[in-house]
Amino acid sequence: MKKTAFILCVFSALMLTTCKKMPELKVYDLKLTSENVAYSQTSAEIKVEYDYPTDLQYVNVTMSESNYFGYSIVAQSEIIDSVFIANFVDLHTDKKYYYKFEYSNGVNVVTSEVHSFYLDAALVTLPTVITMEVSEIQGTSAICGGEIIDDGGYYVTGRGVCWSTHRNPTIFDNYTTDGMDTGSYTSTMTGLSEHTVYYVRAFAINEKGTSYGTEYEFETTEGGGVVIVPTVTTSNVTDITSTSAICGGVVANSGGADVTARGVCWSTTENPTISDAHTSDGTGTGTFTSSLTNLTPQTTYYIRAYATNEVGTAYGEQKIFTAGSDITSPTVTTNDVSSVTSNSAVCGGNVTSAGNGTVTERGVCWSISENPTINDSHTNDGTGTGSYTSNITNLTENTTYYVRAFATNEIGTAYGEQKTFTTEQDSPNVPTGAINGLFTINENGDQVWFSQGNLQYQASTNTWRFAENQWDYVGEDNSNISETYSGWIDLFGWGTSGYNHGAVCYQPWSITYNDNSYYLAYGSTTYNLYDQTGQADWGYNAIYNGGNTINSWRTPTKEEFAYMFYTRETSSGIRFAKALVNGVKGIVLLPDNWNSNYYNLNETDTQGVDFSSNTISAADWGEYLEANGVIFFPCGGRRHETLLYDIDFGFYWSSTANTSGNVYEFFFSDNFVYAANEQGNRFYGQNVRLVRDAQ
Repeated sequence: MKKTAFILCVFSALMLTTCKKMPELKVYDLKLTSENVAYSQTSAEIKVEYDYPTDLQYVNVTMSESNYFGYSIVAQSEIIDSVFIANFVDLHTDKKYYYKFEYSNGVNVVTSEVHSFYLDAALVTLPTVITMEVSEIQGTSAICGGEIIDDGGYYVTGRGVCWSTHRNPTIFDNYTTDGMDTGSYTSTMTGLSEHTVYYVRAFAINEKGTSYGTEYEFETTEGGGVVIVPTVTTSNVTDITSTSAICGGVVANSGGADVTARGVCWSTTENPTISDAHTSDGTGTGTFTSSLTNLTPQTTYYIRAYATNEVGTAYGEQKIFTAGSDITSPTVTTNDVSSVTSNSAVCGGNVTSAGNGTVTERGVCWSISENPTINDSHTNDGTGTGSYTSNITNLTENTTYYVRAFATNEIGTAYGEQKTFTTEQDSPNVPTGAINGLFTINENGDQVWFSQGNLQYQASTNTWRFAENQWDYVGEDNSNISETYSGWIDLFGWGTSGYNHGAVCYQPWSITYNDNSYYLAYGSTTYNLYDQTGQADWGYNAIYNGGNTINSWRTPTKEEFAYMFYTRETSSGIRFAKALVNGVKGIVLLPDNWNSNYYNLNETDTQGVDFSSNTISAADWGEYLEANGVIFFPCGGRRHETLLYDIDFGFYWSSTANTSGNVYEFFFSDNFVYAANEQGNRFYGQNVRLVRDAQ
């Protein structure tokens, strides 16, 4: 870790005491530029020079992440030759820090103005780690390891190897813990199963996250290293003609030694061996395909897959087939899809050749995955050659399907070219300013649309709007909140809709009172935003890019937030995921009809994961997620009077009050997702995301 201290020189002046003159200090403000940020990510050094060292008795430096110094660190500086120096270590990157001086000459104590600086983590990257080759492979153990060649500009807090029986293992699978430093290390994997293929990668962790080395594949032995013959199965015989056929097999286990030959063998007598006709289809474990040639028409054959290692040759189960005459697969074309509704469509095909055989079945098959077969949904539309029409039914609305015509004869099933279509959306028209996705909010099946972005307000023009992009948030400019501010704000005290509904503080720019009692909807702790006239709800306003009519939108209740995040049933079975969208941290909420084929999301419906579990570009967000109705709640922080803090957290008001004086909120961070019973003080400034009922 590179640790070069930032030197902060800050200008101020000591006040005069009643008995003697205080020394005048030279205090220099902190300056951070892009060319020196890389020299330190976790420490700062504050250095001050002054003119009269004999008069100054002590100096304290106080540092905090907030300018009201609620939680702070105090360092008593060391005074050397008219200079005092205070060092702070173990600071956090991507944080703003505030600091002030307290010093005395024995007569009085003086406190300086508050200064600030920002520790930038732009140059912290993931570590670089290399996976070592696997060695000493036994039935239940093996040796691996890694080498960390670059810590990414921050401390390495964990390293080891992770392994699984599936590809791309992570630290959520089996793993070792092998220290916290750069350089080489050795890892011992235990508890393995005999005769099993494993995948292993080295990993390294720093503040940025977890990185992985190259993946290696290995197979454990049996009985502590005893080698046996391989394990192989025989595939079904397909594409049978008068002189050829296709078969193959799967070598599931090498037996603890290299598989040097594999293929299929066949004969007109039972239990063929490699002494009979056979193919040679490579080496090693896995699936292989074999082409049989020079068969005799209308002859019955027996066939088995085989695999050979140093112990001997093993055979799969025996299959039987009969070579055909000159029959070939049928020829069929797929018609264009027409008459598409929300749950049905019309297609069909044309069997132009029976392949010198008899077409016993024809129709179309369809799926939400490409290249559907008769194992998927399909129609049965008669026999023989010629054109036919197929009615496709029981489809899901607003869903993309793939369809192919098919025809079956003695040889097998042939398919026409693939066509694609999307069913219609069987729902009300999407209102202005809404994302085209529906979300069920209760057991009655009621649904809502979400606004296109967080609610924003401009005091100078008394204008409400929705943010242009779902990831937009105002951030630090919320500190400029005032009755005449010409910029936009998006952090509001509870019930500050601008209507005088009975609260003391009801204007969007209200920051005056640090007391919940000034933010009571309709003047009582028992009322929710939607009670009485409903004017305490921000959605009562006319929102210029949301239809510009009053009382069209509303704030979700705490029960609705909880139902959408924890209970609601969706087509995909998942409801939310944490993500970085266009570089902004937040929560992704999936609509009722979300299809996992639209976009692959990681760590879904999981609270304790980082936002970096899913990194989504602006282009992918627009094309694959927002276009399919997905909602994004960005982390926008929280405002206390004019101070912004917790910028990496998300705080969203619900419309539900708590009789204790607080109100319910939707809150999330790197570690939590609280959508049910989390409460907050009404005087905090928090984000608002509005919904509109689908009629």
